[in-house]
This record gives sequence, C-alpha cells and structure tokens, in this order.
Amino acid sequence: MTDARIDAVHRLSLAAYGGSSRESFGGRQWDVPFRPGDARVLLGLLTHLPELPYLEVRACVFAHAAHLGQRRRYIDEPYIEHPRRVAEMARAAGCSAPALAAAWLHDVMEDCGVSSDAIAEQFGRQVAEMVADLTKCDDPALPRRQRKQLDRERLAKACDDSQTVKLADILDNAPSIIGSDPDFARVYVCEIDALLDDMRGGSAALRSRALEMIAAYQQGRVESWLESRSTGG
Repeated sequence: MTDARIDAVHRLSLAAYGGSSRESFGGRQWDVPFRPGDARVLLGLLTHLPELPYLEVRACVFAHAAHLGQRRRYIDEPYIEHPRRVAEMARAAGCSAPALAAAWLHDVMEDCGVSSDAIAEQFGRQVAEMVADLTKCDDPALPRRQRKQLDRERLAKACDDSQTVKLADILDNAPSIIGSDPDFARVYVCEIDALLDDMRGGSAALRSRALEMIAAYQQGRVESWLESRSTGG
C-alpha cells in the first residue's frame, strides 16, 4: 500500500511547483521550478507531517525537478508517475530508505543528465551507488548485446535492495512495452529473461511476478496478463 505521507509529498510537489524557471541542472539547461535538491520550500508546506522520511522526501522533490516536462513513451503520462510507482512497489517490498530514494532517482542519470557525483552530494554515496547500479550502459560504441551483458553483470553484483528496485522497474515498464510495441517487446522480454537468470536477489514476490510476466509472454497469454495487470491482479 502506498505510504500516505509520501503520496502527500508527491501531490504537493506537483501543486507547489507548477511554475518553472530556467536553471542549469546536471550540466544541461532545464525548466526546473527550484534549486535542484533543495526541499526546504516543500518541507515548509508539510510541517503538519513531522514524521516524513526526509531522505525520500528530498529524492521525490529532486526527481520531480529532474523529470519536469518529460512524458512517458507509449502511454503519454508525466514521466514522474513511473518512478512514483517503482518507489511504491519498493516500499511495499520493505526496501530501506536509501533504496526508496534510489527508486525515485533511478532514471535521473540515464534520462536527465544528472551525474553520480551530484547524486552523492545530495543524497550520499550509498544512494548514488544504487542509482548507478540501476542506470543502463549507454556507450554508443558498443553493440546492444554487449551493453546488455554489462548491465546483467553489474546488476548481478548489486545489493538486494537495488535488485528489488530493478524488479519494480521491470514490472512497471513491461505492460506499456508489451501492450504497445510488439516488435520491441520480443527483444525486451528476451533481455529480461536473461537478466533474471543472472540477477538472483531482490524481493521474492516481485521476482515471481516478473517471471510470471515472462511465462505469460512466452506461452502466448499476453492479453490475459495485461488484463490482470489493469485490474490489479
């Protein structure tokens, strides 16, 4: 179940930071509504919730700034909804506070140009290392197969919490890919199958759901699996 306090942060940050200003962020120019990583304004709105976990609050706000204006491919929703759902699954799986911060931030290096050093400065080295674990190899000089092999090797060595966040990421990405892009879905499911052969840790429940997705795809039960996802099954 979603932590109501974090849901309040998510909703208030969307409302409080509806406007934007031009800022330098992660070495690039972005429309961001406040100084990156500075959660003081938002925290001022939440003094009635003193039990808020500060690290995740700051990660939630930082992620909103980093992904501002970005939309999800295939389903055209605000990008921030993806890390929100990943963090929700990671929280339900019992992940630590640093892992929940990493769940919010897991795409900011890959998609927003934020450096590992910037994450470490704002959230500590542990969070930065988790985000690095969750960031795909993007070396254009390497063929896709080799990049994916490097991803598998890195994630196989990652801690259980990082692997749990990755499983949540897979489960949130799979429905839109499988439902909207059959050609890429064939590649994607094959790559996830290979990844799970190497990545043996993380939440047993999330791993079981990911394996169920792969089996449904391979056995031609995609429609029933997608329907079960849409109804919360």
